[in-house]
Amino acid sequence: MARKQPKPMTQDDIQQASYVVGASISPDSSQAVYVLSQTTGSGDEEKQVTSLWSVSTDGGEPRCLTPGTGNETNPQIGPDGDLVYFTSDRSGVNQIYRMSLSGGEAEQITSLPQGVTLFELSPDGKTIAFAALNAPPAPPGPDDHVRVTRSFWRMDGVGYGQGHANLTLDFG
Repeated sequence: MARKQPKPMTQDDIQQASYVVGASISPDSSQAVYVLSQTTGSGDEEKQVTSLWSVSTDGGEPRCLTPGTGNETNPQIGPDGDLVYFTSDRSGVNQIYRMSLSGGEAEQITSLPQGVTLFELSPDGKTIAFAALNAPPAPPGPDDHVRVTRSFWRMDGVGYGQGHANLTLDFG
């Protein structure tokens, strides 16, 4: 029997693939919560969406924690292993939420007008440090250069560059 030749991967194949883009392991190492990025829609309606999934580190079926409620990122499991904290844009801008790992509805922790960009949970789980803008950033002018210093520079909703020819990528 002839062996089937592998098909070269195309840009569409890459665009339609699902990716794990972040994860957190519970303090007792029994569970992982990860961010799954997937492409939905087609044509002008095509977009990337992210959701949180949990799975036992011993294996088993993954379970979606946040189906279709927004784009969730940056999961951090609390020190007791019962709660997961994350950012979501379900309220319009990224805010910090928490929910039980056993399921249920997420509770919004922050409600800042410009949203939250990054956060870190303290080791005891009683404090959250986070970064947020105090005013919306001014978009660059048509002759301004945009300097990109991270690969996912537009994921936080603050990045600019679409329609601007002057773009400098700096990953060094």
